[in-house]
Amino acid sequence: MPRPRREEPLRRRRQRLRDRGGGESDEHDPGARAPRGRPDQEEPLEPLRLRRQGDVTTPRDRSGPTAERAGAPVFDAAEAGALAAVLDALIPPSADGRMPGAGALGIAAALDADARRTPPLAEAIRRGLGALDAAARAAGADGFDALPADAREGALRDVAARDPGFLPGLLFHAYAAYYAHPRVLDGLGLEPRPPFPKGYAMVPSDLGRLLARVRGRAPLFRAPSRARPAGSF
Repeated sequence: MPRPRREEPLRRRRQRLRDRGGGESDEHDPGARAPRGRPDQEEPLEPLRLRRQGDVTTPRDRSGPTAERAGAPVFDAAEAGALAAVLDALIPPSADGRMPGAGALGIAAALDADARRTPPLAEAIRRGLGALDAAARAAGADGFDALPADAREGALRDVAARDPGFLPGLLFHAYAAYYAHPRVLDGLGLEPRPPFPKGYAMVPSDLGRLLARVRGRAPLFRAPSRARPAGSF
């Protein structure tokens, strides 16, 4: 009966390590090819250097109008007027006049710039504006901006219920532009300037009284033991 073979060493040549200064390129370097985010993403057709310069567009917005990619306004005059009315309905002016409405403040221009950089946002806003215009004309008005205030709110609720992708992106960009506007910052009692280098005055707080009981507690940890001489165990 044959006996089992004993363990034998694997005989092979010494393998060189490829990551120890062999001059190989970075595994994440795209080289002359266009970069890719994840394996499941479509590979862009243009190099990163051209995309950064704005000379070409990504495959996602390749089908859009040439004027949008060249920097022209995304929304025409009718769409811009309807968008301003939408913004005034979403962020109306305050009753005391201290806070302006988003439409009268010109936030539509900031949304136009954001939509030019983000084609899905432009598509969602256009789709919603088209639905609002159709609802307004069905009610006998010349457009959404021609509706009275209460009718605008009702039309917005109906369109938002039918198209969940319309308002979230619009609201995000509208709030970001609105609360960065100097008039809004002034209405909130803030200086329209960056916080650095002057900073802002801190509002007096009552933290001393609130933390007095915590500071008066006994330590919850053990005191460290006496230091041992070096080399002892």
